[in-house]
Amino acid sequence: MDKNNSESGWYEFGKWIEPVISASIFLELDYEEFGMGFMKDIKSLDCSYYIKKSNLEKCYEFVKNKIENDRGWFDKFFSVVDRRVNKLLNSKDKKDLNNFLKTMVSTLDCVMGVQYIDFSLIRYLEEMYKKTRIPPSGIISRINPYRKYPLMIYQEELKTLKKGNIKDFVKKYKWVGTHIFMNTGLTEKKVIEERSNLPKDKKAHEDFKIPKGYEFIMALGSKLAYYRSYLIDVSNIIAYGYWPTIKRLGKKYNLSWDEMRLLTHREIIELNTNGNLPASFKERKKKYGVIRKNNQITVITGKELEIEIKKCKGAINKNINELKGMVACQGKTVLGTARVIEEATKIYKLKKGDILIANETTPDYLIGMKIAGAIVINQGGVTSHASIVSRELKIPCIIGTKIATKVFKDGDLVEVNTHTGIIKKIK
Repeated sequence: MDKNNSESGWYEFGKWIEPVISASIFLELDYEEFGMGFMKDIKSLDCSYYIKKSNLEKCYEFVKNKIENDRGWFDKFFSVVDRRVNKLLNSKDKKDLNNFLKTMVSTLDCVMGVQYIDFSLIRYLEEMYKKTRIPPSGIISRINPYRKYPLMIYQEELKTLKKGNIKDFVKKYKWVGTHIFMNTGLTEKKVIEERSNLPKDKKAHEDFKIPKGYEFIMALGSKLAYYRSYLIDVSNIIAYGYWPTIKRLGKKYNLSWDEMRLLTHREIIELNTNGNLPASFKERKKKYGVIRKNNQITVITGKELEIEIKKCKGAINKNINELKGMVACQGKTVLGTARVIEEATKIYKLKKGDILIANETTPDYLIGMKIAGAIVINQGGVTSHASIVSRELKIPCIIGTKIATKVFKDGDLVEVNTHTGIIKKIK
């Protein structure tokens, strides 16, 4: 296992700039049906997710056992995922806010489940490498979703979109870029900008013959890649339809949209049902953490938050000039200017040919990803947005660097080698 946060016993699983409502839903946790009830120790502290390393070890052993002894479990897992997401789809346009929030919990739990399997799958590939000498990146870079998901269809339609149809196109895809409760929806301005930066069709990668013994891994990876994107897209679509309902509830109690997003999903249900608000919840605006204790979601701020961060955060050596990650999409070696972008709202900083460095990308990074010379990500796996989109766009991409956003700074001249997986600071 990676030495990330080895001093603390907690693993920094990823960082997503998101409001309290989103973090609380992701931390609700409903894994008993999957047989993964041991994945309970998780915290979101100042938007960084920390998971107990001992639980990730259990997760790896669990997934490894299923791959080697019970592959039918994965079919059952995807069957549960389908059932849960269909329940969310059935909540569309029903204006039942409480039910919607509850179905969001069970759906987004599936997203986390996919990520845990993904995390374990990469480690399994690393173990296989010791025997087969086939690098994990050689497998990962060939995995693509086995079906089209909504955002993929959006991209296809964007390529043939005529100027006169932009208004209707925006109406159809207003949810694009919202990331559930985080950002504003699609606008005509964004579509026009995306159309002006459509990547040219690039030569497809040569045919790839799946190595013997990797057939199941490739098929599983393709399903995981599809479901992670599909689940997020469906969640975006349905959640965006409930934005007006949440805003109306806020207006009833003199709360703005931003203030409503400072509440957990359970607190919104309580407000909607009984008209009760938590005390001092506006303190969360500056900085907050969400933790799960005794089956309760607790939001922390101030000194309590800083103590929790100190417990979980390991020391990082920033005085290094190169990092190694895993290749998600191969290409030529790229030399470019580093642009460290940890929030999608700052994607405008990226210029054509720059090296995009981020913790992890989401659909609202897409405008920038299309013009990047290469993409370098702290997190990521088989199913990550950066992995999937970089292969679709055929842009060189390295994932799993852990600390790229801490090591490199805006303006650094960096070299990205997607054959070795090494990112080097030149000056």
